Amino acid sequence: INAEYMGSQSLGKMEAHHDVVVVGCGAAAVQFAAQMMRIQGWSGDLLLIDPSDTHYYQPGWTLVGAGIWADKTVTAKPMESVVPSGAKLLQDAVIKVDPENNRLYTKGFREIHYKFLILTPGMKVEPSLIKGLEERLGTQACSNYLYESVHTTAKQLKTLVARASAAMAPFEAVFTNPSGPVKCGGAPLKITMLADDFFRKMGVRDRIAVNYYSGLETIFGQPLWARVLNRLFHARQMSVYYSHELIELKDDPSKRKQGIAVFRRKDGKNVEVPYDFIHVVPPQCPVEFLRNSSLVDSTGFVDVDRFTLQSLRFANVFAFGDCANLPTSKTAAAAYAQAVVAAHNVAASMRRMSGATAYFENYDGYTSCPMTTARGKLLLAEFKYNPEAGKPSVPACTFDRFHSKFLHSVFDQFRPRRMYWPLKSAMFPLAYWHLVPRGRWFGKHGLLAPSYLRRLVKK
Repeated sequence: INAEYMGSQSLGKMEAHHDVVVVGCGAAAVQFAAQMMRIQGWSGDLLLIDPSDTHYYQPGWTLVGAGIWADKTVTAKPMESVVPSGAKLLQDAVIKVDPENNRLYTKGFREIHYKFLILTPGMKVEPSLIKGLEERLGTQACSNYLYESVHTTAKQLKTLVARASAAMAPFEAVFTNPSGPVKCGGAPLKITMLADDFFRKMGVRDRIAVNYYSGLETIFGQPLWARVLNRLFHARQMSVYYSHELIELKDDPSKRKQGIAVFRRKDGKNVEVPYDFIHVVPPQCPVEFLRNSSLVDSTGFVDVDRFTLQSLRFANVFAFGDCANLPTSKTAAAAYAQAVVAAHNVAASMRRMSGATAYFENYDGYTSCPMTTARGKLLLAEFKYNPEAGKPSVPACTFDRFHSKFLHSVFDQFRPRRMYWPLKSAMFPLAYWHLVPRGRWFGKHGLLAPSYLRRLVKK
């Protein structure tokens, strides 16, 4: 793969030129590349750069951690297998971006020039930022946010059930969520609810306290679904503690518990919580080469127009997915919707450069969080930007659009539904692996390309 990018060599540095360079090869990048490769009248000179040789279906890690999918390897495939036809892949890591001169540098001593730069490197998961977490992962703690440890979540849940079945002593199951941005903000809630459901089905819920500690001040970012989740947590007697940031895991001196979690409250005081099981969502941050560039805002995320996804500083740079400072949740569904809009707008920019008239399409802020409230039940949360700037997002329901009371009762997306479960367990994984790389999945539009894109794509 890499041999194609030797280019001209000077003083040991390899140089190459491409029309479109995409940094990252995750969900957002693959969706974008697949849409671009179908644009009419374009040569298709597109390069994807990613250091990994494996592509992961991260939305599936919740199901692996809950023991619903027994084998975590179903969420991993060779990176080459998801690269859209016609696109090129370079397995290398970007270490510096120089947008002023339309070039970037890689760890493999490559200097790559571009006409358009697409930034989709995601975010970096940082377990090292919580003292004591790394050495306990897989044994005394677990996390669905890391492929290496995701399978141990189910094992540790089963171990806790076995202990609770053998003893009447009260047990503590702790689930955490940091205050900063994370991939799929609903994932910490999903594993909490799935664990609670598992304990109930195994007949030990009365012996296990389920406690959710969040660094945030609300259970969920979208107010209407937050109300639903608050009612659900209350009805199932799952305790919620806000403004509690996990800062350390340590051993229990008494040896009666698995360990002790140390949380820092909003008032600056530390609280020690003994636990028998803990699922940790590690802090996450922008990747280093972006934090050190002129492309980002004060938080380290790429500064883009929230509608066009174009950099506010460089007209030939676009960013979306987890790395962008978009005021919406960082989910795969959001990345799909953003990538479709970005592909259109990059194509429009190309046409403008050639002297043709072209318009930009706007991203409406759509995202979706399929919330697994129990095995076989799903709360399908969908929302988008509020027309009033600065206000919380508003619902954007796909199915619950009926004025009929009967149809509303059937499709109501503000209640956990069995009918929506196959979306999470079957349809979305199928689309991810088989339709997205072929440019045949259009996010919220499903199999039907939006009208603005249909005018551009090859038949």
